[in-house]
Amino acid sequence: MQNSHSPTVVLERPSDIHAGLSMLLAELEDWLAAAEAHHLERDWEGIHDEGTFLTAWAGYYAYTEDARVLTLAQDLFRKWRGWSEDHFIHGYHPRQEVHHGTEHFIIFLDWLRQISPADDTAVGEALLDAAHHAGNWADDAPDWFDWERNRYVSYDLGTEHVGQEGFNFVDHMRLLHLALAGWRVSQEPHYMDLCRTYGTAWAQALTDGRTIPLYLDAEAFAPEAFEAVLRSFIKAAPQEITDHARVENHVASGTPKLLMELWEVTADALFLEAAVRLGRHCTAYVDSPIANPAGSVLSQLILCGVEPDELGLAQSTFTDMPAWPALHGGVLAMTPDTPPSRERDSIGYRHDLPDFELEHGGNRSPLVLPAPANLMLGWTLTGNPDYALDAICLALGKLRLARRVFRDGRHHGCTAQSVAATVRGHGRCWGLGDVSAVLTHIGARRAFAAQSAAPRTFPGLITN
Repeated sequence: MQNSHSPTVVLERPSDIHAGLSMLLAELEDWLAAAEAHHLERDWEGIHDEGTFLTAWAGYYAYTEDARVLTLAQDLFRKWRGWSEDHFIHGYHPRQEVHHGTEHFIIFLDWLRQISPADDTAVGEALLDAAHHAGNWADDAPDWFDWERNRYVSYDLGTEHVGQEGFNFVDHMRLLHLALAGWRVSQEPHYMDLCRTYGTAWAQALTDGRTIPLYLDAEAFAPEAFEAVLRSFIKAAPQEITDHARVENHVASGTPKLLMELWEVTADALFLEAAVRLGRHCTAYVDSPIANPAGSVLSQLILCGVEPDELGLAQSTFTDMPAWPALHGGVLAMTPDTPPSRERDSIGYRHDLPDFELEHGGNRSPLVLPAPANLMLGWTLTGNPDYALDAICLALGKLRLARRVFRDGRHHGCTAQSVAATVRGHGRCWGLGDVSAVLTHIGARRAFAAQSAAPRTFPGLITN
């Protein structure tokens, strides 16, 4: 954070969706132009999630295919590859817990794989160097997975050190993101075997239990044992086990997206059923001003063919829109040093999240409109483009404020106080931020493609 005052911007509501998307893309292009040279000059610094900030341009690249994005990503990859030769063993951390250790691979490298030229095999090889540990397919490295028990042996998994406590937390689903990436690179069936086997264990736990499970084998890990494990080494675990925490931790590890991807690849309805159960719990947050993951997950499920009423949604969910304050010409203010404690129990919360206020006619009050992803969901449910226009207006205003106040995000990809986090979401949002929530929405992509001189296609059902 560069300063602690309360900066403001005047909100600009676009006339139509294509115009609004063009405004967002222009702001992202301007940020790219300002940041490119700086990052090309910097070496890799060894931060575990150093590359993830670049995925803030994933949506921008999907619309524009701006070659500077690929150049910057490939440059950062080469620098990481050289650094990793001296710091990694067998392509992965010698010792690391599963939450943070996987992030570079499943967020940055998996995206870079998708946009790299077909003849560029280096990124795929780096992903396989890590993915082959997920199911014990690497020689001269300790085993991570017990195939007989269908469980990981620890939360602490590296290529030199592996724990033995046998605890399987929701963060272990990140290893299936890694295995799925390995399968997409190689098409080798053992990666999909692991996804099916271990993924089914979690899908069954999600569909069978009375509550959303945070960990497997509750009978083996009583609440007291779980608390002891939390205190010992799980750095991203909830401090209090509530219904909110159960859903939030799955969202933070991308479980809904993973389950939908597994359903898309395998056609196994169990995976979609498990994703739907998580989606129903996201419905409670559609009015939240910070819960971009809720609206994004629900929109993705609808795209998968799930009926809104099956998710607890109805066309009337957003009918109170006329009571919301008008945005155009309003003043959006950010207070970076005052975390929004009133939203502590919402999906999308992180302790360093900035607060926002909206001023009209000299009267300033907390920003209470639903988050951009929830507004985009409102467009999906009602067909009223005003929801999308408000979403774009808010996303653009927040992006412009973030560029004035925050660093770009390379120093810490998980922080909420960065430009990258404003775009793609912080570490508890799994790529679902104020701007990406707009750019990845299928309706926005179709509207843009329909009106563009050079129509764009957006492959993939579950987008980045």
